[in-house]
Amino acid sequence: GGRMSAHEAKMEELRLEKEDLQVQLRSLEQQNTNLRADLQETEEQHVVEVNQLLEQERVASEMLGEEKRAHASVLSELERVSSELENLKKQFVEEKAVLATQLREKDKEVETAKQKMAAGSSMASGRMELESRLREVTESLIQKQTLVEALSSEKNSLNLQLQRAKQQQRPSTAETPSQQRPRAEVNEVDIEAMRMVPTVLPAAVSSSAQLRNVRNAVNTLDRFSIRMGVFLRRYPYARLFTLFYMVLLHIWVMVVLLTYKPEVHSDLEPPPPA
Repeated sequence: GGRMSAHEAKMEELRLEKEDLQVQLRSLEQQNTNLRADLQETEEQHVVEVNQLLEQERVASEMLGEEKRAHASVLSELERVSSELENLKKQFVEEKAVLATQLREKDKEVETAKQKMAAGSSMASGRMELESRLREVTESLIQKQTLVEALSSEKNSLNLQLQRAKQQQRPSTAETPSQQRPRAEVNEVDIEAMRMVPTVLPAAVSSSAQLRNVRNAVNTLDRFSIRMGVFLRRYPYARLFTLFYMVLLHIWVMVVLLTYKPEVHSDLEPPPPA
């Protein structure tokens, strides 16, 4: 009986020891599992970090390549700009020499022109004197022509007034209607003739103010005609246009004269007998 109890105690002790070992084994297995999970997580994190480092290295390499290419481009651009600057300096020196030569030539031309102007000053003074004398002669001729026209106009007016006075002094005997009509026509013709007489000056021809006004008007017309002549002489196309315009105007006037039929009014006919 003593052996059995000792054997059972030994068995109980072994069982307890086994349970402890099993518990320890489970604990070790759990630790092993945790360690494996940690190791796997660490490995995965290590892989991620390695990939990140590789990506950063690739980006850095690309940036370095771009920087190298940009540096090479800047160097080539700098060389090109330096070459262009040297060419511009050479061109500037050449143009400066050419401009200096042209400036010396222009100075020589200016000196020559000054000498010619000094030589031609005497001719210019003689020409101005001749022009002034010609202007005086022209003004005198215009004044005389104006006076002649004024006197001729006044003479025509006086002749018409004299004719009218002679007609009014005739004896006014018994006149038939056929005799009254020609007289009325003569009076109307005289009035129309007096209207058509060119009155260059008023009745008081000796007025200096009126003569001055007429002289200014004639001088203005003279200057305008001279300028027009110079303009036509200088521009041949203007001469051709003026000639064409005058020919066209004459043709139009001839067409109007040949095709126009005046209307006949019976205002001067005597009234029918009652």
